[in-house]
Amino acid sequence: MRSQQLIQKWLYLGCFMIFIMIMIGGITRLTGSGLSITEWNVIMGTIPPLNEKDWSIAFDKYKDFPQFKLVNQDMSMNEFKEIFFWEYFHRLWGRLIGVTFLVPFIYFLIKKKFKPEMTKKLVILFLLGALQGFIGWFMVKSGLQDKPEVSHFRLATHLLMALALYSYLLYLAFNMSRFVHKFQINTHSKQALKITTIIIGVLFFQLFYGALMAGLKAGLNYPTYPTMNGEWLPNEMWDLDGLFNNFLNNKATVQFIHRLIPIILGIFIFIFLIHKTYYKKYYFSNTLNQLSWGLVAVYFGQFALGIITVINCKGYVPVLWGVAHQMGAIVLLTICLLVNFRIRKGLSRR
Repeated sequence: MRSQQLIQKWLYLGCFMIFIMIMIGGITRLTGSGLSITEWNVIMGTIPPLNEKDWSIAFDKYKDFPQFKLVNQDMSMNEFKEIFFWEYFHRLWGRLIGVTFLVPFIYFLIKKKFKPEMTKKLVILFLLGALQGFIGWFMVKSGLQDKPEVSHFRLATHLLMALALYSYLLYLAFNMSRFVHKFQINTHSKQALKITTIIIGVLFFQLFYGALMAGLKAGLNYPTYPTMNGEWLPNEMWDLDGLFNNFLNNKATVQFIHRLIPIILGIFIFIFLIHKTYYKKYYFSNTLNQLSWGLVAVYFGQFALGIITVINCKGYVPVLWGVAHQMGAIVLLTICLLVNFRIRKGLSRR
């Protein structure tokens, strides 16, 4: 029992570290720091420049790429060190996550503390983590070519993979919890599971469009709410050729969809609340009730953060509000996963 609690704490630690990693990634993106390190070196890249000669070499390498040539021609060495710090910290934290997972994993494996199915799931986690590292470099590489901007598709892939890892790890940790199930297994409780699963799906779709917003810097074009520069449906929404081209590459369309999805998400959350209230005698518990109202509170808080962020995009995305909005999305995802898990666990009991 003690070893299982230790494993669960280890998994929660991993979730926390991924949460912080996403926050650092947001700061790195919003400060324009992501292209400051132009090489990918897993081992030697752990060591930062240690003297002025090393800094000069790193700065000279940066000068060969588009971000310096087209955007930061007047950048000083001290300014370069500032953006270098966030990208270096981002990569270092990623390496630290790898060590935090690998060393305890080997220990628990040698001590035979894992159940067979858990070992398989953790191996999958490691493989996905390695893939995420490659996706991160693949994203950065897209900004080191012709334009000093990373591909918004690669950025979205990188963020969604991080969130998928976070969700997967969180579910593994949840699954090691023990609690008393207080609702019946019937049609109504099964419907509740379907509704919460839909909520998670809609939320991931919104997170995808949030990443497209970030990659395209679409928030800068329409920093007003509820209208978009005085229009409910901007004329620019169909400027590109092809429906999907506008949905994925048009800044006006991407921002419109990013504004629309939270309303859809709110409708499904409201449906879940009505369902839970009406059929509470079938799958009611105090914990689930508290989590449900917590979900509502976090949803409205995140909605407000989104509005505050967009109306403050006056020429640039404010780092504080941008990061707060991104972190709010992860908190919302966490509570959605927890509500879904509690219902799913109750339905799967033997």
